[in-house]
Amino acid sequence: MIEVTRYIKIIATKQLIKNLFFDILMAKIKLPLPFQFIVIYITSILHLTERETTILDLLSEGYDNKKIGELLFLSEHTVRDYVSSLMTKLKAKNRTQVVALAFRLGLLH
Repeated sequence: MIEVTRYIKIIATKQLIKNLFFDILMAKIKLPLPFQFIVIYITSILHLTERETTILDLLSEGYDNKKIGELLFLSEHTVRDYVSSLMTKLKAKNRTQVVALAFRLGLLH
């Protein structure tokens, strides 16, 4: 387990903040309650658009790209591009991991 105080001391650049974010996200470190505000701050770095947030919600409901496209009046290919963008922003390997990481971050309830 990585020591939390070491991370707190070196949060000086955006890259280090992003690294801390993904270590927290991947449960490599556990933050004591007073430091959990860092997760909220780091989440803002993601900059999810309103459309990405909507698609994320529908992904969490189990809809496939075709059904999401029908519901939002988008092509299946456009939805695929949004899902790909979410995967990149969350550093996820697949759509299932996107949803799991979003739940961990509190982006989904």
